Amino acid sequence: MLPSANFNFFASVAWRLLRPGNRMNRFPIAIRLVTLFLVLVGQAIAAPQSAQQTTEAPKASTQKGSAQKASAPKASTPKASTPKESDTTASTPKESNPKANAPTAGTSKSSTGKANARCPAQDFGRFLDVFSDSPNLQRRFTRFPLEFGEVIDPGYAEPSREFSIRMIESYDKIPLFDRGDGGRIFPSRTKRNRGDLVIVRERGMREKPEFPDERDDPDDEVVLLFFGNTGFGVYFRFLRDGNCWFLQAIHDKSAWS
Repeated sequence: MLPSANFNFFASVAWRLLRPGNRMNRFPIAIRLVTLFLVLVGQAIAAPQSAQQTTEAPKASTQKGSAQKASAPKASTPKASTPKESDTTASTPKESNPKANAPTAGTSKSSTGKANARCPAQDFGRFLDVFSDSPNLQRRFTRFPLEFGEVIDPGYAEPSREFSIRMIESYDKIPLFDRGDGGRIFPSRTKRNRGDLVIVRERGMREKPEFPDERDDPDDEVVLLFFGNTGFGVYFRFLRDGNCWFLQAIHDKSAWS
């Protein structure tokens, strides 16, 4: 609209300079033409500037609006929080397989990692020789909890003996633990010779006497250690588990008579 207004203004001025009866008619025609020329030149100069101002004005307004728009904080539109479905399914424990979890004969609940221990000998006779000479091997190849049975004699005038069985949880608490013999539970060769101890071993050996709650597995390698000609002694029961044998139970029946 501004260029159009300028044109109308200058056209009006030119008309007034040239129209008949104008007070400017008393000036010579040359002066009037020069004046008209200057008016036209002024129009030509003013028109681009006006157009530029007109163009820059909306541009500045646009930039200002863009700056305001950029600086204006975005309205935080809270996302509709969709609550996750809560798992209302009751945690159902897996059914334990009694057959899989039940300990087999000679398998204790602890020390299962010992089944992979390096075996000192594959022949049981040789294993027993090494086992009896080394307190460290006796620790390593004893399975806990260990079944320990012993004869209880109350010392009455008429003895009333009974056989008591309990589970031993650690090596040092085994009643046969002998610090004087290097910490062994099975006597060394030297002590056996000095005490005239006899060793008899047999797989699945029947003990004398037998009791209903004691360990009695036909696969056990049973070692009987006793004095001289007595028929009672201490039974050591070993079972092969994995690649070696492990002591599973000790039954001390040496006081039975």
